[in-house]
Amino acid sequence: MSEVEQLVTNIAKAVTDELWKKMQAGGVPVLPEYVTTKQASILLSIPERTLEDYRSRIPDGPPYSVVGKRVRYRLTDLRAWADANRVVPGGAK
Repeated sequence: MSEVEQLVTNIAKAVTDELWKKMQAGGVPVLPEYVTTKQASILLSIPERTLEDYRSRIPDGPPYSVVGKRVRYRLTDLRAWADANRVVPGGAK
C-alpha cells in the first residue's frame, strides 16, 4: 500500500470511528432538513432582517414553517426560491 493510500485509509478510519462514537452517544451528525432564520440568511447571503421582511410580504420571500413559535426554512424551499429568482443577464430567468 502506498503512502497516500495508507493516509487515506487512516483518515477514513478516524472519521468512521468518530461518527460511530457520536452515534453511540445518541448524536448523529447530519445536515438538517430545516434551518433557522440566521442559518437561512447565511446560506442565501442576505440579512436576517430581509427574511423577516419577506415573511410579512408572503409572495416575495421563501416559504417557511412555524414550529411552536420558531420559524424554520426547509433547505429544498430555499434552493427552489433562489432558483426561481435567478436572473440571467440579457435573457430569461
